[in-house]
Amino acid sequence: MHLDSPIPPRSRRAFLAGLGGGMAALAGGGALLTRSAWPEGSSPGVPPAPVADFPGNRAANGDAAAGGRAIPLLVDAAWLRAQRAAAPTVSLPPGSTAPLVLDLSPLRAFRGGRVEGAAHAWWQDTIDPHYPAYGVVLKDLSARGPALLSRLGVGPVTTVVAYDRQANRYAARLVWLLRSVGHQRAAVLDGGLAAWRGDGGGVERGWDEVSPPPADPPAPVRPQRGFIVGTRELRDRLGDPTLAVLDARTADETADDLGGRTRRGRIPGSVVLPWPETLRDGAGRLREPADLATRLSGLGLSPEREVAVVARLGVETGQPWLVLRLLGYDRVRVYDQAWAEWGADAALPIEPV
Repeated sequence: MHLDSPIPPRSRRAFLAGLGGGMAALAGGGALLTRSAWPEGSSPGVPPAPVADFPGNRAANGDAAAGGRAIPLLVDAAWLRAQRAAAPTVSLPPGSTAPLVLDLSPLRAFRGGRVEGAAHAWWQDTIDPHYPAYGVVLKDLSARGPALLSRLGVGPVTTVVAYDRQANRYAARLVWLLRSVGHQRAAVLDGGLAAWRGDGGGVERGWDEVSPPPADPPAPVRPQRGFIVGTRELRDRLGDPTLAVLDARTADETADDLGGRTRRGRIPGSVVLPWPETLRDGAGRLREPADLATRLSGLGLSPEREVAVVARLGVETGQPWLVLRLLGYDRVRVYDQAWAEWGADAALPIEPV
């Protein structure tokens, strides 16, 4: 039987705190937004480094040259700086302004230090609060997507650069979401705030929440095929040699039963690559393409295969999706119901971990 109710509010708050975000709002404040030194006790910046030559990023650049819309999936601090310097010159599509930088960190971290000029966005706003399995993307995006994109400040030609303090896990999910509704001008900032600071970028902090200005009109919502695989299809294709299932959970995430709602195990036939193993540092910067390609090849994966990405929650699938797409995997779909649904349904098969 499927989960019959969402995670209760009290349990959800504790659960989110366990994810590393926390939900507590800071009392007091009223401090003016200021440009400042790196906040006390925070991690230092990382040395500047250009994004590696990922084959999937080259394809995105080609799209941009052809249609003037797509941008690379992964950008570095120098790229962001150059785009800001260029706006609003003719080097950007008509109507464009400087990139909209969205920080998807918890509000406490956002207020403590962010890329200069960044606005705050919260990944929970992109999930469906009524779906039984927690973390699934908003349903009926054709109807509900325009309001979401407006709140995020995403217009038809807005360039979005996203990052967070959790190794860009939720930033990648937002980029996946934007690309899934046809907005190709969305990228992850490699290394996030640490890389920006290491490249000499300005940092702001303050107690006031800075939301992006609403987009009017918002970007059009054109749901794309090839971004999501559902429970029924995944069940029916178990053992299909043309489909590989990549389990991106860590050992702790695999052991997490979501408050007794899920079984312990894996989808039969899945291969395992915990998402942190694709990173080269705590800032969220990715390992070199050759290293990543070797790891995936060792699991029997190649860009010619279709891959379904599984995580503990649907909202956690964006980072492995990004890695695969950067490596030139063109047929990558996320299993958005994730282990939260599969593991809770006793009618679905599992294999031991």
